[in-house]
Amino acid sequence: MSMKPATDSPITLILYGRPDCGLCDEMAEAIAEQFGARVVLDKRDITGDAQLERRFGLKIPVLMREGEVICFGRLDEARLQQLLDAID
Repeated sequence: MSMKPATDSPITLILYGRPDCGLCDEMAEAIAEQFGARVVLDKRDITGDAQLERRFGLKIPVLMREGEVICFGRLDEARLQQLLDAID
């Protein structure tokens, strides 16, 4: 029986969005369902933050890691899987 090393820990991703944003909720749910314990989402509300509003505007939800945009609008499952595989 093979087990992953104890040093494996979830990857933290930032999900920029707004409250009551259906696409934001869909992306968060899809990530939880498909990537489960491999990912921790840090959800950030852009409402009222002028800089974030200018930067992301109508692109939300925006999924990022370490300043790099992974995807926006809809979850790019293949891109996220590729990123996670590269980190493992």
